[in-house]
Amino acid sequence: FAGTSAEPAATTIDLLYVTDRAAATAADAALPYTSDRSRSMAFGSVSVEIGQSVAWPTLVEMSMESPREQPLELRLGAATELGRFPPIPYAVEVTPGGITRSAAVMDVHERAAADLQAEVTRRIAAAPRKEVVLFVHGYANTFQDAAFSMADLCHFLGREFVCGIFSWPAGGSRGLMAGYNVDRESGEFAVHHLKQALRLIAQSAGVERIHLLAHSRGTDVLTTALREMSLEAYISGGTIADRFRVKNVVLLAPDI
Repeated sequence: FAGTSAEPAATTIDLLYVTDRAAATAADAALPYTSDRSRSMAFGSVSVEIGQSVAWPTLVEMSMESPREQPLELRLGAATELGRFPPIPYAVEVTPGGITRSAAVMDVHERAAADLQAEVTRRIAAAPRKEVVLFVHGYANTFQDAAFSMADLCHFLGREFVCGIFSWPAGGSRGLMAGYNVDRESGEFAVHHLKQALRLIAQSAGVERIHLLAHSRGTDVLTTALREMSLEAYISGGTIADRFRVKNVVLLAPDI
């Protein structure tokens, strides 16, 4: 934070999120998304408050303290869903030219893709660095856990990037062993959606680089997606760096 001159509009962190968790339906739900799988990928904006009504100069001072005398508690704000893709697998229809994806489904897909890219471009325009940092969380994490981890990372990286999370359906309550197996299978389920999100983010106007961070079981979700995307790039005569703008990949406590 040394040399920081401009104060943000708020001490909160506004994160981009992409998720294939099922949306919570109960009126008293504590979190906006559950640990259940959704065949429909959604995206939106979620805020995380750092501290409770802390002024920016105070937050900067406390952020540089070691040890910190008082904790900076995190609080999850509102999650606003901005768009949703059709459920997979996409429906198909028989045409004179053969079997193809349903035109109606593809219309919904194209609108959602355009809206996601418009949101990324809007955030890129306001960011000091025209780069995206996307975090993929690990086993037993909730939507809130992922948002808190990325808010911390984004804050201490200097708030220079477009910061986002890909939140897959982890964190069920089925015990230590069964819960791990369910989360592992949910991670495999989420690979398709992560690839879809990365392609669209990479193709968004203004994005120069994408940096990917993954933790624990999320590292397997990420590396599996990147392996398949690397094959796509290779077949087209390119690399994952030039085709999908991937710059850095950081695996934290990898569970592979």
